[in-house]
Amino acid sequence: MSRIHAQIACIRKDFLHKLTTYLAKTLNLIKIVDLNVLGMMANHKLRGAISDQGFYEFKRPLDYKCKMYGSTLVLVDQWLPNSKTCSNSGSKKDMPRSSSDL
Repeated sequence: MSRIHAQIACIRKDFLHKLTTYLAKTLNLIKIVDLNVLGMMANHKLRGAISDQGFYEFKRPLDYKCKMYGSTLVLVDQWLPNSKTCSNSGSKKDMPRSSSDL
């Protein structure tokens, strides 16, 4: 059983390194949201799913690979209302609360 867990860990690590290398080599500007992962882990219903994702382990290699390949990594504040902001005009709109509000 531990061999299977080790294989899965190696597959995840390989995928993260390949993905972060690809992103750092091909994109000039990368923006990621700086999430409060420890605060999210406090929710016992989400703890397992969040810990499996390895958010920190995605940010760490992406950070040093962006420096290595000359890309810029920007950490976006978690409270920035980016889903409410229009990408063209920059204006902010409240999100509809239900489909009947559309």
